[in-house]
Amino acid sequence: MQTLSGPGLYAGRAETLVVPQRVYDKQHEYVSHPALRKAFIGGRGSGKTVAGVAALMEIAQQRKCATTIVEPTYRLIHDSIIPVFERLWWPLYTFRKSDMEIDLPNGSLIRLRTVDNPDRLRGPDNAGVLMDEAALMTRYVYRILVATLREGGRSGPIYLTTTPRGRSNWVHDVFGNGREGHFATHASMWDNPFTSMEWKAAMAEEYGVSWFADQELEGRFVDPAGALFQRSWLQVTDIAPWEFEQTVRAWDLAASSKTTADYYAGVKMGITAEQDVYILDVARGQWDWPQGRETIIQCAIADGTDCHVFLEQAGQQRIAYDNLLEDDRLMEHCVDEHRPERDKLTRALPLASRAKAGKVYLMRGAWNESFLDELCSFDGSGKGNDDQVDGASMAYSEVSAPVPSAMRG
Repeated sequence: MQTLSGPGLYAGRAETLVVPQRVYDKQHEYVSHPALRKAFIGGRGSGKTVAGVAALMEIAQQRKCATTIVEPTYRLIHDSIIPVFERLWWPLYTFRKSDMEIDLPNGSLIRLRTVDNPDRLRGPDNAGVLMDEAALMTRYVYRILVATLREGGRSGPIYLTTTPRGRSNWVHDVFGNGREGHFATHASMWDNPFTSMEWKAAMAEEYGVSWFADQELEGRFVDPAGALFQRSWLQVTDIAPWEFEQTVRAWDLAASSKTTADYYAGVKMGITAEQDVYILDVARGQWDWPQGRETIIQCAIADGTDCHVFLEQAGQQRIAYDNLLEDDRLMEHCVDEHRPERDKLTRALPLASRAKAGKVYLMRGAWNESFLDELCSFDGSGKGNDDQVDGASMAYSEVSAPVPSAMRG
């Protein structure tokens, strides 16, 4: 175990700030790691908030600067952040409740803010930022805060602490795949030696053996119970059949080009004479319409004229369809509308049934993990991303439809 220490908080004096509670190995690993983008992903009682505040204090005690701690709600500021300061740093700080700010003796400032209006977070420059319970926020908030890390012309760190919320949550997208320049520490409640065994045993008994216990206590990214698809149903393959009865690429279009909008997702699918289904490729991104339009066109050209293109039609998306048809590069391609019927869960059921029968294959590709994460987190509740699920449901609806004789061979 370690103690956190650093240069004195008191301007012009040589005292050293020592946290009056030891930190265990995973907390220390998190605080001391040099990455500018790092997350402490842990179960309840794993010491996430302590690790996050300690990391931010390492910056604040080095020099006079301004930092920000962001919580989903004001209640969490009072229930989570303030108690950590009271337990570990009292009386070496002043809390100004009216301004929701903490002053340190060396002149450093720590702002305490919520995401009730994310655009209000744009203004102040920060030497560092902590997002506590980050999975309860959005990637839009994360992007706003990253852009504020420019105090004094320096690029500052952003720290995330959170209990995971499944593989479809943005935190997994950013920190769950080993992205370069990003670091994640994973911890369960059992790792924390500062919580009692009685409490841990009570929590283990309360949660039992379930996906919820794996998420809430073990701090793992898991597929929730009630998800429509299971990973074991889908087989990844390196070899595709020589011939398909039909191939399509179906596009689920984003509602708008804002950074908070859904993704575009284009799922290419083929079906054999034996009714085996192959998901051949997935193109996905958050684009404005010019980018999305060009991507759709380039995918159609790469897929060839034998691959039928479908675009979801709902609301304002008819304009996108008409605009796409004006491009001469698609003159030899078959481009059609797809009008979704019924709810998302019902639309996904036929593909799920086919997958459960062992008749759905994925061509190996860089897109596999993101696709499977979303597919196996989908429960029809509307929470999390479902654009790839919608694209796959649409593609299966079209590819499994009877092929008119005039279109064969």
